[in-house]
Amino acid sequence: MQLDVDRARVRAAILRHSIKFSESYAKDGRLLDWCIDLRELLYRPSHLKLVAKLLWDRIRHLHPHFIGGMTLSAEQLTCGLLSEALADGRELAGFSVRRMAKTYGRRRRIEGVQPGAGSRVVVVDDLLDRGQTVADVLSALQPFKATVVGVAAVVDFCNPSFSTKASDSIPRNSLFNLGDLGLRGAPATSARPLFRFGPLNAGDYTAPHSTPLIDKTGIVAASDTGYVIAIDLSGHEVWRLRTGNHVRGVRSILLNFEDSIFFCGYDGFAHRVARATGEILWTTPLGDFVGASPTIDVADGVAFVAVNYRTRRSDVLAIDLASGHVIWRRTGIAESYARPGICDPDLVIFAGNDGIVQGLSRSDGEIRWKTRLPAQVKGWIVADGASCFLGCFDGCLYALDGRSGQPLWHKKLAEWLLVHPVAIRGHVIVSSASHLCSLSQADGTINWVAPCGGRVTGVGVDPTGDMCVGAGEHGDIFCFDSASGRRRWEYRIKGQFRVTPAVSADLCAVPGFDGSLYVFALPGTASSES
Repeated sequence: MQLDVDRARVRAAILRHSIKFSESYAKDGRLLDWCIDLRELLYRPSHLKLVAKLLWDRIRHLHPHFIGGMTLSAEQLTCGLLSEALADGRELAGFSVRRMAKTYGRRRRIEGVQPGAGSRVVVVDDLLDRGQTVADVLSALQPFKATVVGVAAVVDFCNPSFSTKASDSIPRNSLFNLGDLGLRGAPATSARPLFRFGPLNAGDYTAPHSTPLIDKTGIVAASDTGYVIAIDLSGHEVWRLRTGNHVRGVRSILLNFEDSIFFCGYDGFAHRVARATGEILWTTPLGDFVGASPTIDVADGVAFVAVNYRTRRSDVLAIDLASGHVIWRRTGIAESYARPGICDPDLVIFAGNDGIVQGLSRSDGEIRWKTRLPAQVKGWIVADGASCFLGCFDGCLYALDGRSGQPLWHKKLAEWLLVHPVAIRGHVIVSSASHLCSLSQADGTINWVAPCGGRVTGVGVDPTGDMCVGAGEHGDIFCFDSASGRRRWEYRIKGQFRVTPAVSADLCAVPGFDGSLYVFALPGTASSES
């Protein structure tokens, strides 16, 4: 049906032009996590015509004589609706309501054509939230003794306080609610873990940072108490390895390489251990401490690491995974807490707290390009083909050309951004302060938005790319469709999550601030917990 097609086009246009993150302020001066600014949509003629066409179809049965609302929010819609009504053979009149009557000129509060007594009026607005704007329009219309037969808007927040401000007996007509746009979630199936393992983090520093490893034999997780622990698929411990620093332990992601596990400890050492037994194959000292996860080139058997020093500088290194020997070391980098990304054709991308992003040759560490971003870069640098994506503490996600370092686009998502994006099927999935967003890799436009209840550092994706799992600072872990953002299941703990979940074809695993490692079945939910 054409109306359904047109509605889908308007929804996509709202996501593209009107959803804004951390760019709007409340009346008390607070920075809002998100807002909807429809002016950027309605001042585009083709979009205004489409919106007005759909909204007129919703209100034409009310047979209005007048259409109008508060300046500035209703003026574009009023003009668009008058035009659509005329095209439908209805010649209506329009008006605009000022906040206060002018103190000069004709001293009117209602401009345009004044509604007559008994005339049928539809009040329009771009957004319906608490109802104060509509209440002000109704108050301004009272002296004219007109009959308000409906309220029309593009988006209705479905706020319960609307009826306390404006009459709830007047029918409301809208094209979308917040759920339609993905800004408010629908209830999902409640999951239960297959098992919990712990205590995983029980020392003085209990905040986990390490993403576990899942393979066909079980799970390997790292502890901030300095242990790396292998667990079988029933949740029983198989082996345990203690690193040198038991205070801050291992914050590094655990990476699989040829039946072994590679990771870096906060003590500044890199380790490779046998997957089956935990036997140490080699250990290499790198520097004072490693605050960012490494990344590996499996085909060449090389790991890339940023190692920090107490002088607030870093070196970047390439390590031979077979022997543990350092292949090359580049010095003089700013302190770095960003996981490097491997980018085609032959580059590895590093970033530091000074905002400088560098593309280095994977073979010898030669600097190929440098780009300075406005603030420090932390989190993970994720590459897909010749593009790379990274969060910056100016609150923007940046897309860079990995071959030249030139910025391709950036998207404001939060006041500050510490994220682990995931690049999949031409999109980047990343968290704002309160929502997950799927952005086009090509230009950063929003594909979908889904609420996540708070900041989510990163999401894990299953091997097919169909499902992702996110875990947030409010204690929510949830599985969702990567194509739509629709939740499949969810679970909540009393603590927090700050770690990107590990996801395989059958399982997901993530450690929480409460000290437990939570393991869930994919794609369905488990019926038991131990």
